[in-house]
Amino acid sequence: MIRLGAYQKGSDPATDEAIFYRDKLESFLSQTKDEQTDVETGYKMLAEIFDGETT
Repeated sequence: MIRLGAYQKGSDPATDEAIFYRDKLESFLSQTKDEQTDVETGYKMLAEIFDGETT
């Protein structure tokens, strides 16, 4: 529904939150084959993503 443009913001808080975090999480999950991140740094990066406001 989101891709079709049929979803209206505010219809579902959980969906709104997922939309808010989508690009940040996609970026976090993408890396080149030469890129490496240790577990501790990965957790810190996730914490930075989720410490932001959702609205």
